[in-house]
Amino acid sequence: RPNILLLGSADGLYLYNTVSHRSRQLYSDFYVEKILKDTNGNIWMATHKGLMLFDPVDNTRRYVNLDSSQHHTLRNAGLKSIFQDSRGGLWIGTMSQGLFYLNCADGNPNNVRFISFKPDPSDPTRITPGVIYAIAEDEDHNLWIAIENGGINMLNLAAFDRGNYSFTKVVSNPSDFLS
Repeated sequence: RPNILLLGSADGLYLYNTVSHRSRQLYSDFYVEKILKDTNGNIWMATHKGLMLFDPVDNTRRYVNLDSSQHHTLRNAGLKSIFQDSRGGLWIGTMSQGLFYLNCADGNPNNVRFISFKPDPSDPTRITPGVIYAIAEDEDHNLWIAIENGGINMLNLAAFDRGNYSFTKVVSNPSDFLS
């Protein structure tokens, strides 16, 4: 809607009118870390209670429907970041459960392909453990993942499309970057 912003905070979810400078709290039962409007117009929210979809028509929210084991994983993982890549896939960073990939067939959030990338310190090709604060993509289609106390990991999306799920540790120690 014109002149209306959707804002998330530790206090919940708000609508803010940029003309009247008034806000209205819609929900107070969850902490919103990030809000993303995808290329299909879906509004996703990464919250401390899991992944939610917001419907701006009636101001409702709902959890993403996945099978029971995946649903449990996303509902109980504090989500910290969300990013849509150039191919339309959603990447969701967590507080401690690694990284999730979601791809909605035909833009339908009820038809989801789901992959979970769990950290494993003994496997150098797995994502580094830690809070995932930020996710970005460069022009070469590399996904960059910023991890608290874990440095930066990189995943090449072309290799990912071919089934290669290996992460590269780019910076594992902040002092390495300055050398």
